[in-house]
Amino acid sequence: MAGVATLAMLVCACGGGGDHGGGGQPPPPPPPAGTSVTGIAAYGLLSNAVVSFYGVDANGAVGTTALATTRTGADGAYSARVNATGPVVVAVTVDAQTRMLDVVTGSSAPAPTALTLRAAVAGLASNVIAVTPLTEMAFGIASAAAGGLTVANIDAANSAVGAAMLDGAPILS
Repeated sequence: MAGVATLAMLVCACGGGGDHGGGGQPPPPPPPAGTSVTGIAAYGLLSNAVVSFYGVDANGAVGTTALATTRTGADGAYSARVNATGPVVVAVTVDAQTRMLDVVTGSSAPAPTALTLRAAVAGLASNVIAVTPLTEMAFGIASAAAGGLTVANIDAANSAVGAAMLDGAPILS
């Protein structure tokens, strides 16, 4: 009987405790850093387009090094994790793999060569960012304003395009 009790204590002592020091499961990886950003690239829908995220410097100019890069799916949607503070520019570019989808007929064709669409956001608090010809228009307005891509210029340009083209609806979502 003493042998059974000793065996039971040994079995219990070898359990998978929580300290991970003796062969237990490793701790789960930390969550990915950055903000989760999703959206859609639309000039029609752009399938397999390159989506890059850039910070904006103190002079209101777009940075030259991408903070994150991904590709759109077959439906033009994208998802990425981005580490950024302050204004961000989302740039959608095309290459030989990119297709433009006609949402009415469902057919696809190669995307126009050298097509670039951008969206400027004051920060990544809004995690859904559509990149469209309207956001490209707002990007151009904000970039040309005194001071460049400041939070105030980005917000004013996005609002102005939304007011003029979408009866005040936001252009980024």
